[in-house]
Amino acid sequence: MRPNTKCVVDGTPVYRKPWEIRTRRAFCTHACYAKSRRKEKKCPACGAILLAHEKRKSCSRACANRLRAGIKYRQGRPNDRVTTIRILKAELIELRGPHCERCPYSKIRILIVHHKDRNPKNNALENLEILCPNCHAEEHYGGPDMGASGGFENRDRVKAVGGSSPSPSAKESDSTDRPEQETSNQSPSGGSGGASP
Repeated sequence: MRPNTKCVVDGTPVYRKPWEIRTRRAFCTHACYAKSRRKEKKCPACGAILLAHEKRKSCSRACANRLRAGIKYRQGRPNDRVTTIRILKAELIELRGPHCERCPYSKIRILIVHHKDRNPKNNALENLEILCPNCHAEEHYGGPDMGASGGFENRDRVKAVGGSSPSPSAKESDSTDRPEQETSNQSPSGGSGGASP
C-alpha cells in the first residue's frame, strides 16, 4: 500500500486506514509511539534531555557539582539539641561532680540536665542542674509551686469519673460515724434497741 500520511515523531511516510487518520495520530513504530508519550525536561546546567519520571535534577554528577557551586551550607549541627545537651551534661559533671546535685545518686548515664527556670533554650550554666530521674520528677510533678494538685491538672476530672479514693481523714470520719448509724438503724422489733449479746 502506498503511504498516505506521515509519522508524527520522525516524519516517516506510513499507510493508515482513513478512519485511523481521522481519529488517531500516526506512528511508524512502537518506539516512535513511546517517544511521543514520554515527558522530557532539560538539565539546567548543560541542557541535555532528561526523562521527567526520573527524579534527577541534573544529567550527571559534574552538572550537579556545577549547579551547587557557590552554595554555603551551614557547618556542623547548629540546631541539634541532643549533642548540645550532651556537651552541657559533660561540662556540668566536670564542674560539679558525677552525682545528682540533690542526692548521692551517681550513675552518670542516667543523670538528667534540668533547667531551673523551665526554659529549655536558656542553657546558662547557673540555670542548669544535674539531677537523677527521681529528683527530676519530684521537681516537675511534686514541688511546692504545683499547688494543691501536685502538678496533676486533671485531678478534678479523675474525681468526677470516680477514679480516686477518699482521703485518710474521710475514712476516719466514716469509721467514727458507723457505730451510731448501726444503733440507729436497728429495727424496732429488736426489743430494747441495744446490741444483742
